[in-house]
Amino acid sequence: MKIYISSSLFGIFATDENGTYLNSVIIRKDHNKHFLESRSENISQKEAELVKKLGKKGDLIFETKKTGYTYDFPNPAGEFIRDNLEEIAISYAGLDNKSLYSLIQDINIKQTSADIKSSIGDDNLIIQAVYTIDDLVKITNQMTMRLREWYGLYYPEFSDRCSSNEAFAKIVATETRRDQIKSFPLEENSMGADLKKEDLEKIKTYAERIMSIYNEITGLEAYISKKISILLPSTSKLINPLLAARLVAHANSTKRLAEFPSSTIQVIGAEKALFKHLQGHGSSPKHGLIFQEPLVNQAKRMHRGKIARHLASSISISLKIDIYGGEDIGEKMRSDLESICKKISAQQETRRPHKEKSFASHGRPQKKRFEKSFRR
Repeated sequence: MKIYISSSLFGIFATDENGTYLNSVIIRKDHNKHFLESRSENISQKEAELVKKLGKKGDLIFETKKTGYTYDFPNPAGEFIRDNLEEIAISYAGLDNKSLYSLIQDINIKQTSADIKSSIGDDNLIIQAVYTIDDLVKITNQMTMRLREWYGLYYPEFSDRCSSNEAFAKIVATETRRDQIKSFPLEENSMGADLKKEDLEKIKTYAERIMSIYNEITGLEAYISKKISILLPSTSKLINPLLAARLVAHANSTKRLAEFPSSTIQVIGAEKALFKHLQGHGSSPKHGLIFQEPLVNQAKRMHRGKIARHLASSISISLKIDIYGGEDIGEKMRSDLESICKKISAQQETRRPHKEKSFASHGRPQKKRFEKSFRR
């Protein structure tokens, strides 16, 4: 005989396979504590009490996973509780309708709060850090463009010669005066105006503020690399940890990213190009965010698609190892991937022989060519 067991706010009930009531353990206080214990995979004290009451009368089947027991959801005991919730609350727990719904609301609020707290993991912290870096990069780009215009009043030639925004801000913050800039010697006849000391000090202070943001970005990158290396050890050895973090941020969770097929991982970040291709307005993208990996962006154009496919496949495998358990083989996968990329890069481009198109070959009459003649 099969005996089905299910828990509710007011007690634990057992029924047979037809949903007929057999036995129960009633909960008259600490309903929230009991509800949390019933969701655990370990048998609670009250559930053990019901099992003892039932004895060895048959196979015990719980509605939730319990260590050492089989489970089935939904089962007849759970249906019995859900179909007779109000009657159970009134008859067994001694509650009226008002107290019942007040208790349900209170426990739902507490349980939702507990679920929200437990759902916040390291991947959420990594995602927020990645978004913060993106915001700071936008801010520094805007601020540096203003600095270039401001400092350009004093030394316009330097702005044209220094292309890196970070290097420009650093030099202005440390070597403000034209004659102090060693990496970019002073032009003999600069077109810039001779600014006062207080003006240059203000420009220097502004450049120092920009450099503090760049330093914050560097600190966040180190923080992300450390967190992602612990969360995804194999993947962070296979590819750059910052790239791994960006893939996680795009998927919105590590588990969701691990469930993606390799073909999706390959084009993450190239959704606009992909949808454009699906509408017939462009070619299919060969890579998305994984283009940031040197194995892809440093390869010849004709080899990038094949290398991107191998890289995406390796990332998909390493993610599943990290999320679902397995030995850390990131370094071995990286070595194998580099060997494959070398073989691909050694291949020569093979072109198909060019065939002249003929209108006759398509069953259409050939077009005649007319030569224009001009009379003098």
